[in-house]
Amino acid sequence: MADILSSISLSNSETEVKLSGGGLSLTTDKKGIKLNDKKSWKRSKITALSTSKVGKNITLTIYCGDSSDDLLMTSDERTILRAIESMSALLGVRFDEHTGRSVEADEHGMTVIEQINTFPDRWPYPGQNDVKMADIARVGSITHISIPSELDSGQVTLFSLAALATLPIGLNMKFGFDSALMNIGAALIPTIVFILLIGILAIKKDILVSKHTIALNKSNIYVTPKFLGIFGLPTTEYLISDFKDLDISNERNLTFLLGEQRIKCSMIDEIQAEMILAEIVDSLYHGEEAISSEEE
Repeated sequence: MADILSSISLSNSETEVKLSGGGLSLTTDKKGIKLNDKKSWKRSKITALSTSKVGKNITLTIYCGDSSDDLLMTSDERTILRAIESMSALLGVRFDEHTGRSVEADEHGMTVIEQINTFPDRWPYPGQNDVKMADIARVGSITHISIPSELDSGQVTLFSLAALATLPIGLNMKFGFDSALMNIGAALIPTIVFILLIGILAIKKDILVSKHTIALNKSNIYVTPKFLGIFGLPTTEYLISDFKDLDISNERNLTFLLGEQRIKCSMIDEIQAEMILAEIVDSLYHGEEAISSEEE
């Protein structure tokens, strides 16, 4: 069983990746991986790395052909995901994340656009079906993608119950306006304030959002979700070089990995998610010209 660490630190350079914590030291370089100077794996024998998650704990596993060893276990998801990508790139091997993301040995350092144009056979494409799930349009050098993402039912239920719980607060307050409408409006102030605060939280935490709009050009990608599927939130801008992955995770989430930020678009089911993924891939590959080779 792998050592369980509550916290780990990561040091990363062009020649070495080191994870340490709780007396454990895991070092990766171009020769291979070494664990606490007691056990090592040669680079020529290593075929893949992966992470798996049970509860809050994430296990980092190394594969050498048909054999495997668990290297460590931690609840520090962000650090372990950064580490496995750096370790795999340094070793030149495939890696698979518990998030659903996977990168082949020859895809390291590539953006999604570059992967689609270099290895088109590794991506899904829509069949001969006239039904389109996503609204995709190309205007000049910009590709607009409107995704019919759904609100998370659990989040909506909690939000609705909390909003309803604020109503008695306002109704029990005495305002003394002559107009009944003014009194009703004033009584709704606590609920309105609550909704505004949750809207601000939605911007930071990517919750209670749906109906995502994605816009791409040669250098940037822009993401605009709608709070409760109605109110447009501020657009977040990323460099196209940060567009690391596009996949389906947790059965029905279409996920964009932009830098270290995962934008999850919840779909009705896995079939819809797969169809929209195929449509996006097709639009990026079969456009008038690939984004990666566009001229200003």
